[in-house]
Amino acid sequence: MPPFAFPYQPVSNDHRSEPLHDTYHSQAFSTTSTFSRRCQVLIADDDPISRSVLANICSYIGAHCEVAASYEEATWKLSCQEFDFAVLDLNMPPHNGLEVLRVIRQHYSEAVLPVVIVTSDSDRQSAIAAFELGANDYITKPFDSATAIARIRTHLRMQQMQRQLSESILRYQLAMQGTNDGMWDWDLLGDCMYFSPRWQAMLGLEEREHFGAPNHWFNRIHEDDRDQIFQGLKAHLNGETTHFDSELRMHHANEEYRWMLCRGKAVFDANGRATRMAGSLTDVTEGKSVDALTGLPNRALFLERVMRRFAQFQRDTSRTFAIVYIDVDDFKLVNDNFGHAAGDSILASLTYNVQANIRRPDSVIARLGGDEFAILIEDLNCRQAGYVIADRLSKAIASPCSLPGEVSFTPSASIGVAFADATMNSFHDLLDSADQAMYQAKRSGKNSYHISEPAASGPPQVDRDMLPTPRPTWHKPLG
Repeated sequence: MPPFAFPYQPVSNDHRSEPLHDTYHSQAFSTTSTFSRRCQVLIADDDPISRSVLANICSYIGAHCEVAASYEEATWKLSCQEFDFAVLDLNMPPHNGLEVLRVIRQHYSEAVLPVVIVTSDSDRQSAIAAFELGANDYITKPFDSATAIARIRTHLRMQQMQRQLSESILRYQLAMQGTNDGMWDWDLLGDCMYFSPRWQAMLGLEEREHFGAPNHWFNRIHEDDRDQIFQGLKAHLNGETTHFDSELRMHHANEEYRWMLCRGKAVFDANGRATRMAGSLTDVTEGKSVDALTGLPNRALFLERVMRRFAQFQRDTSRTFAIVYIDVDDFKLVNDNFGHAAGDSILASLTYNVQANIRRPDSVIARLGGDEFAILIEDLNCRQAGYVIADRLSKAIASPCSLPGEVSFTPSASIGVAFADATMNSFHDLLDSADQAMYQAKRSGKNSYHISEPAASGPPQVDRDMLPTPRPTWHKPLG
């Protein structure tokens, strides 16, 4: 192949390209292009002059070059290191650049490793064959410096942007996994939503097709929360708010509702019309459903569990359960005389003692508020079992506590027990029955317990049998 006139400096023996001559700078572009990381370029050409020219072009635009003079050398270097870009000559006897291209495309896509082929003006069929194998572009011999630089630099920039996009996506995915949030993306024009795998897992759904209609989300919102959610979305999509931010309850696959914090932001076109909206879903159930002092489920979560359990009982009445209401006697006197910190200490101690005496794995112990507690106990189906549980709880609660001023306080409680019954219309009947039993114990002199038994029809009636236990005591050492 005869040499052609082109101002350049040959590459050094270690194949590392050197800066181009100033004359070459003036022929091509007046400024060089730099990348955040030097791109690694493979140049495969059997002609040493062409290799040097191509290496100088790549060096000029800020890339590091590795050159190969044969098919064997090119494939060996591809197996030893990673490249961001490749320039292949189609004519490398006894092989050709198409064979190297075929090897590259077995491992790398056009986006991951762009390939520009080098061919002559007259060899258009080879160029077409190269495109069919996955070439990204081509340049012709003899080289036109400005065209070669422009094409190679364009593909390097595109590859750099592709890498940055991939890194950004990975960074975004890692951040989302770190925050444990679910993601959603709403195409408002196509009325289609994307739900991330984490979004679906948070609701106990099996991972399936990630795209669906908005109702896949809306139908899971608690009916009491839908109006506020729709109003908030409407206000944001009309441009009345800078972002969407709302707490809501969403239906979980296990039939309970989970508290979620939903955030989002819309994208608007030039006419001010919302075209897309994306955001996150955060599970905040623990903060919404756990009592801060005792760590027990709060009233909202307890009522939800009772509602779900009663629905199961209505489908299968063979496995019954009971509700226990506990109200600490004269607890206001502790707060009034010793302060709320002392009262909190007693409640924490009482919680520990109750938990230690309710070991049934499916039971739910909750603090309803103030000095009121409630327990859902599984497989409790007879009055005698109710007496045993109530008596055990009463004794556990009557554990002496120390108050400021060396005062010893032995708390007591009024306890009511009610069993789920097939005659009840809803879980509210069961809760009312336990509540009435607890108040009957309190009216009977406190520090006692009652077992409620529903009548065949009408409102629950309270059984008046009770087993009294010692009254609460206060003791202060004589000074």
